[in-house]
Amino acid sequence: MMLEHLKIFGLIINLIVGSVISLYIFQVYKINKYPYIKALGYYTLLFNLAYLILFFYSYLSINLPNKIMEQSFSKYSFLNEYFASVFILCLLFFSYKIYLGFNKRTYSSLAHWIFSGILIFLSVSYIARLILLNEYNFLWLDFLFEYFFENLLLLEILILILLVAKKPKADPQSAINKSFGILYLLRYIVSFILFLFIVFVGYNEIVKAILGFSFLLVLNLLPLFWINFYFIPFAKHVFNIQDANSLDAYCQLFGISKREKEILELISKGKSNKEISELLFISYSTVKNHIYNLFQKLNVSSRFELITLFNRDKRDD
Repeated sequence: MMLEHLKIFGLIINLIVGSVISLYIFQVYKINKYPYIKALGYYTLLFNLAYLILFFYSYLSINLPNKIMEQSFSKYSFLNEYFASVFILCLLFFSYKIYLGFNKRTYSSLAHWIFSGILIFLSVSYIARLILLNEYNFLWLDFLFEYFFENLLLLEILILILLVAKKPKADPQSAINKSFGILYLLRYIVSFILFLFIVFVGYNEIVKAILGFSFLLVLNLLPLFWINFYFIPFAKHVFNIQDANSLDAYCQLFGISKREKEILELISKGKSNKEISELLFISYSTVKNHIYNLFQKLNVSSRFELITLFNRDKRDD
């Protein structure tokens, strides 16, 4: 009983830490507006939602009589599969959105319908199973969970590998992508090593509980570590555009050409594409191409973001 209370206490600590970190990530997004930061916030929040469900499960298992627990969970054990499947699917969804954000791509409507369709299919299937219980054979759902959803996280590993293996460019954003991929791949490596130790070396239940608590805490602290040691220094460097000298260094760092710099300065003064075309004696389509290149190099998606980036007040060090 003491061990179970220790596990619940560990879950409470992780919930508090994870909730605070999730709020912190969304605050960072409000300031920096990078889409992958927002997706990371939901990704972290999702983990803590899973901790919350696990907390209620552990609490009920301690406080309800054993007979009631055994009858309930034997009868409705398939609901564990449903929640696990939804959790894995949503985790993959936000992992995919993080990947798209790093690669400056938008979330397609096709991907949206695929994720939504699978989620609706799962919900309808398990609701039907809950209502009908043993009146109909739902073994195919068990098969689907065991051979599909339990292995779906392999796709997240593939996404992280793609981030790490992508050919680096001469800009800080590429280093940020790689640092995120490496850190989050380490989660799987560490969890695999812990699994091997527990299986082949063996530990008592108290040591397992401590290891489990520590690992969950590391998962919660991982985005905080990445944001503070990798992303924030990158963001401060990116947004430090205040005078001609710093702009020159910035343009050199991000590979912004002389012509793109001229266009950037004119955009910051509120000039339209047509006005820029007339002032620089270049075609309208050439202006659009240069602006598109600026969007890609500066990781923005609109003129408003570009102007905001250029005119941002200098941050305190």
